[in-house]
Amino acid sequence: MKKLLCTVLSTVLAMSSAAALNTSAYADSANTQQVSYNYWYNSSTGYTDENVHTRQMEKLDRGLIAIKTDGGVYLSWRLFDSEDNIFGSADKNVSFNVYRDGKKISEVATKTNYVDSTVGTNYSVAPVINGVEGEKCDAVTVYNNSYFDIPLSKPDDETIYDPSGNELATYSFFPADCSTGDVDGDGEYEIIVKWTSSERDVGSPGDPAYSGTVHLAAYKLDGTKLWKNDIELGKNVYSSAHTVQFLVYDFDGDGKSEVMCQTSLGSKDGQGKYVSNAAQNDEEIKAITDEENSTADYRGYGRITEGKEFLTVFNGETGVAMDTINLPTTRGSENGVDYGDDFGNRSNRFVSDIAYLDGEKPYAIYLRGYYFGRNGKQRTSIAGISWDGTALSPTYRFDTQKGQEGYYDGAYQYVGNGNHNCTVADVDNDGKDEFITGALCMEVNDDNEFRPKWCTYLQHGDALHIGNYDPTHTGFEFFTVHEDSGTNSLSGNDITLDFGMSVIDAETGNIMFHEGASADTGRGVMANVGAGGYYQIWSAKNSARQSNGGTDFTTATSLTGRNTPSMNFRIFWDGDLYDNLLDGANITDWNGRNMSNIFNAGNYDCVSINGTKANPSLQADLFGDWREEVIYPTSDGTALRVFSTTDTTDYKIKTLMQDPVYRSGVAAEQTAYNQPPHVGFYIGKEVFETRTLTSIAVTTQPTKTSYVPGESFDRTGMVVKANYSDGTSEEINTYTVSEIDKDIIGEQTLTVSYLGKTTDLKITVKSVSRITAQTSKSTYYLGENIDKNAITVTAYYSDGTSSVLNSNEFEVTGFENTLGKQTLTVTYLDKTAYLTIQLLDANIAALNKLYETSSTASELTTAQIGSYAGDFTIEHTVKINSIPADGNKDKNSAAGFFVRFMADKQTGGGWYLTKKSDTELNVFWKNTRASSVGTIKLGETYTFRYSFTNVGNGNSATVTLTVIDSTGNSVASASDLNLRNFSDTTSGKVSPITYVQIYNQANANSTSSVEFANARYYTTSEISVNGQNVALNIGCLTGIKVYAARYAYNGVLADLADITPTTTGQSTVLLQFEPDKVFIWNGITPVDFWQKTE
Repeated sequence: MKKLLCTVLSTVLAMSSAAALNTSAYADSANTQQVSYNYWYNSSTGYTDENVHTRQMEKLDRGLIAIKTDGGVYLSWRLFDSEDNIFGSADKNVSFNVYRDGKKISEVATKTNYVDSTVGTNYSVAPVINGVEGEKCDAVTVYNNSYFDIPLSKPDDETIYDPSGNELATYSFFPADCSTGDVDGDGEYEIIVKWTSSERDVGSPGDPAYSGTVHLAAYKLDGTKLWKNDIELGKNVYSSAHTVQFLVYDFDGDGKSEVMCQTSLGSKDGQGKYVSNAAQNDEEIKAITDEENSTADYRGYGRITEGKEFLTVFNGETGVAMDTINLPTTRGSENGVDYGDDFGNRSNRFVSDIAYLDGEKPYAIYLRGYYFGRNGKQRTSIAGISWDGTALSPTYRFDTQKGQEGYYDGAYQYVGNGNHNCTVADVDNDGKDEFITGALCMEVNDDNEFRPKWCTYLQHGDALHIGNYDPTHTGFEFFTVHEDSGTNSLSGNDITLDFGMSVIDAETGNIMFHEGASADTGRGVMANVGAGGYYQIWSAKNSARQSNGGTDFTTATSLTGRNTPSMNFRIFWDGDLYDNLLDGANITDWNGRNMSNIFNAGNYDCVSINGTKANPSLQADLFGDWREEVIYPTSDGTALRVFSTTDTTDYKIKTLMQDPVYRSGVAAEQTAYNQPPHVGFYIGKEVFETRTLTSIAVTTQPTKTSYVPGESFDRTGMVVKANYSDGTSEEINTYTVSEIDKDIIGEQTLTVSYLGKTTDLKITVKSVSRITAQTSKSTYYLGENIDKNAITVTAYYSDGTSSVLNSNEFEVTGFENTLGKQTLTVTYLDKTAYLTIQLLDANIAALNKLYETSSTASELTTAQIGSYAGDFTIEHTVKINSIPADGNKDKNSAAGFFVRFMADKQTGGGWYLTKKSDTELNVFWKNTRASSVGTIKLGETYTFRYSFTNVGNGNSATVTLTVIDSTGNSVASASDLNLRNFSDTTSGKVSPITYVQIYNQANANSTSSVEFANARYYTTSEISVNGQNVALNIGCLTGIKVYAARYAYNGVLADLADITPTTTGQSTVLLQFEPDKVFIWNGITPVDFWQKTE
């Protein structure tokens, strides 16, 4: 293959203008170096020189480590970018001389690790370039274990007081997230430790939410503590994974990393001084007195929704605050309500990363606000901040709130599209980084404006990953999961949200693959563990899929069911090119059948951090070759234990910390819900090939050689072999095939390409003569969408053959929300067929069913019950047969079923159960908080009656829940209950109730069973009669019948007419007689009644 050439970099550096490759020079320091990157790999051409970019990064030492093993001494060292002739800027291979106790024992040419069977005292290595030995690194001694400890100075326990001075609790500190940077410029990484005592979520309404405080401390790898004091953020900075985002990076290009994070009044630097004293250009901040710093307390009931917010940059070597500015991503309006609530939750959610936005220097990226709000408001604010060694400058701004810096007309459409994390990469190969969080990608455009590059509008999510896994797709694949459902119309188009997971072309924002799910999808992974395809994706709500190239995804059968892998970090640990998986303290590897454990830090008295997130404190390529190290705290929190692999590898790759995508990923690893770093370049076996490729050939034809216009090429069964100059050949799978021309009928010649070599492939395109359509579902209810999976479309072709189409191959149009019979048009290419269906009003009887499950956290149904607005009553019977043993009251661990009313499958209010005893259950109403309703008994039948008011009329909806036993007695009730978005949001206040969701929230695997029956609906209706004219105003037709009756003088029925309307709302009927009575019936119960008066 064509290698990445050193001559490109060396030539560029000699040019009078380096603009073509964006050679950055924002500072001149002996402690920095230029590194190259090329992310534009394609299996047709390989790496090409015109796609090389460079940037200035920290200068590292050799990073040699020596570890005693059963086989002797394992040695591992760094390969620099300037020494890597595949992924770096070297023009030829660099070998290394290995020294034991000052004597040369070997020359290693093909890798950067070595096992010495004789145990020496110390070791060093030196590069050999063009036969000349370079500088020998400092000698290192031998570790007796595959880990070493960094002893920590734990902060003293802290006692938390409320603003009135009342003692609340005393907490002990424990090491949490860590980050890394070379803070003293010696070429070795130091570790920045975040200490927390009582980290909390960022607040829930009505609950005390006092957190502990946050400390930051710096340590060298040998355990030396660098700062005189910890950086103490103080009580006015909330201790939460969402709030404290600290970045460690060399921002000013002097070769020494700084530390940057949010601060406030009361925050102190590493010398014990208040950070406000460090303000360089803001006189108002600088004027804050020590007394103001010591007395300011912004905590209201624990939460922080007011007060000053700062951003401070600290000297990484000394901890001294060097500048403090007002936090650019402002809280804004009172209590931060513009972000979606007034109790400090959505307004205090941040993510952060490092990006070379202009291609010249690094910027700290801080984003605030990534949700749609609970109060009908939402805001996203992003800032790109630089540090030039003198002052912080929030150079780049973006804001969706009118009146804020960075706002422009049209910006509001991008609200609510962030994740609990973020990533950075040069996704369009222009030398400038883009910043991606969930559904939104930001860039500095050609007008030097910080604007969205693309947005999928799929809204908020959690886990995300970026990588260069697919060699047939040039550039990056971006993977994300989704936590929202419903519709997003802010872009002017109705974007359907259905949870699930997506793979997105990171350059264009085009969705390469999407699969919905039944519920909020929090966790997910994109990695190549070696289990099929170019890479695999899976999520907490989606089975594993493998990428076969581009948009072709199929089920990864080896990773489904019991073999579903963990959903946390990916990591390079063993010696192959595949990802291993890290979850908690475990690292697993694909063994050909399943993921098997290969390392467990728990065996070394270590623990993971961040609760259920179960992360290491840090994962990064800290030293040694390109494999990654992991850091965990010991169980008592007195030390960080640093683990390194001792597996050998035959692959020679530059240190991952000189890959900009990976280095930014390490910086962002500490942010919010931690995600692992990924490399930016494509790592495939073929890029290491040293033989000369002479040709390629198709040795086995694909199974499918006949196509219809619009079909994509299917490579199933096809075998392509590469032929080399030494007479050898091997099967390859990273080739590309040109597109089929849909406009040419008959034989076509496609081009198969691999690393600059091509061969031909013949296929045939046939035309479609006609299609037929049949459906197994001919009845729909109002609010339902057409089920294409129920429609069978058969295409008949010009060659006499036929085939049944997949549901994604044809279109169905003509479906409208009009009750009665409808004719649908089915279209495939230019051919059509027709279907007849009937649309009925949705029926609340859809609830009636026995629901059983043995799974935890599973959706049992989301029943479409109609469209209900105004004031009305719904009731049904409930019999709880069994629930899991888990009896916690917490929303995410409720004892059994959660039943909620929703509009468009969005959040709503409803009830759930907790276990009171073996025979009794507590009933709670859940919206934004829990309200007790009463108690019911297991195995008995109850009527649940909901009396709704103000649904969908623009006001705040409420409900009264009454629980009635089989004898007709009320045994539990609660009134004026909140319906969450129906009560709190602008859109919710005008939405009808259309769905009821029944969900098993239990955290225990045992059988759960509930039976719903006798679901009925009542509404206030209007009847007026004028002679033979009957005027009706009916809110819902579900189960409704309307009759008009005339009686003879003796009370005998003389005339009866069914005048049930076909639509809700107002209608008028002209009878053939003048009625005496008009009845509205629901089953056998009268909903309303009119009678003539004399």
